[in-house]
Amino acid sequence: MVADVLNRESPPSVSWSRVSYAEAVPGVQSPLSWCVWDLSEASYRRAYTLLCLLPRAERTVVDDVQHRFAAPFYGRGAFNMDMFGWALSALPGATRVAAKQGYFASNATYTDIASAWRRAWVRVWIPLYMLGLPARLRALRARSAQRWNRGLAALEDADGAQARRVLREAIDGFIAEVAAQIALSTGIVSQLSAAVQSLARQAGKPDLALALVGGFGATEELGMTADLQKAAQGYLPLREFLQRHGFHGPLAGELSSHSWREQPELVTSLLRTLSSGAGASGREAAELEQHSGRAAAEAALLGALPLHRRVRARIIFACVRTFLPLRTTTRAAFAQTFDLIRAAARRLGKTLADSGVLERADDVFFLSVPELFELPVDPRATVAFRREKRAQYEKLDLPLTWTGTPVPIPLDDPTETRAQTLEARTISGSGVSPGIVEGAAQVFVDSSCLEEMQEGAILVCNTTDPSWAATMMLASGLVIDIGGLLSHGAIVARELGIPCVINTVNGTRRIRTGDRRRVDGDRGVVTILEPTP
Repeated sequence: MVADVLNRESPPSVSWSRVSYAEAVPGVQSPLSWCVWDLSEASYRRAYTLLCLLPRAERTVVDDVQHRFAAPFYGRGAFNMDMFGWALSALPGATRVAAKQGYFASNATYTDIASAWRRAWVRVWIPLYMLGLPARLRALRARSAQRWNRGLAALEDADGAQARRVLREAIDGFIAEVAAQIALSTGIVSQLSAAVQSLARQAGKPDLALALVGGFGATEELGMTADLQKAAQGYLPLREFLQRHGFHGPLAGELSSHSWREQPELVTSLLRTLSSGAGASGREAAELEQHSGRAAAEAALLGALPLHRRVRARIIFACVRTFLPLRTTTRAAFAQTFDLIRAAARRLGKTLADSGVLERADDVFFLSVPELFELPVDPRATVAFRREKRAQYEKLDLPLTWTGTPVPIPLDDPTETRAQTLEARTISGSGVSPGIVEGAAQVFVDSSCLEEMQEGAILVCNTTDPSWAATMMLASGLVIDIGGLLSHGAIVARELGIPCVINTVNGTRRIRTGDRRRVDGDRGVVTILEPTP
């Protein structure tokens, strides 16, 4: 019997959330893509034991869904919030709140099941862990780039055995890089975010909190958008751009999708869009304004704090400037290695198709990771079964949160959803990048048609990844279905000074391209001004 790797059952008492997971891994995954992401179960356990949030005995990966950090349901990944509640319970209370709100857009409360000794030790250990961490993460990023270049060169004429060797090395790197991202995000960025919000409240200036977690400028993604602009202006050859950033692309979290290095025409479309728009030319000015805004917010907050609290505040600000931008560094590292896994799988698929094992090279994405190293008895039957299952799951939708095994629902009737929109006239979410803007909406289901983005429009989407960053430069505002304060779209919006409302849940289904909308990034509200007919 062929195993359905895209669906599991949950015990009735376990709580699940697709928020955050759906940001990195949107839509219904191909079986191989899910299996690669499922390997990050080892990453979570490695990261949380490294931070001492969990005892070292918990480093071993188990198959029991109840005790895993993530599992697939009808082709979509979800996080086990009970497991995260267990791990996060060792963090200080304010940090737990910041992590749940920032990554899961959740205000759920969890029982403090970590011992007092563990919570005390975590407070001591994490500052020690931070020593030398920036250098370690930059070295990890450099290894990722070297592995990608070396692996792609080796795969050009690789046979099956060589492709598997590249694949195994890439998988090992991917697990380590995702672990680094998790440790940085959970152990450090969440604590700094909580500390900034606490300082802002103490100073009586809570409205400064958003300005204090943006305006860093020199991040990897903004470097990519700068290179895109140079390429659009003819200052950077396309080949050189792809050597630096070719691992990005539409639906980057899906292994079977094609990255920019595979389909350079996707980049040339973006270049045409950028070269014809004046908005992108103001990118540097916007970044400068955000940088100045953060510096002004720091000064204002320091001036409002008592003298005895200013030293600690300066230390927190210095740590924020150092560590928050590193999230894009570690994210780029595992994204680049993920693309190498894509390349190795595609090469292996070609060798299997050439030998008649598979009908087509891309059938490889319907096998699991273990099956790439030891083929199933009937590979073609396995592919056919899983292809049919995935097609079934693509006709279904799931809620963002649930308890037990979710009940799938057919995709919504757009007519009914539209009627609900016109009746409500407002959509609520979380304000994660301040400012108010009005304009015509452009709704994108995925990033495959971003060259159609009009300068000054309000970009409405389900979620974002780095391939969206260039188009975001043309937008006047952002409305995103899924995410929180520390999500990718929120971070980039703050860097570019674009008002953003996130976690609207169903904004892409309630807003139509052409609607005139007001986006209030302070209050987290999207208001319909003039609907399209």
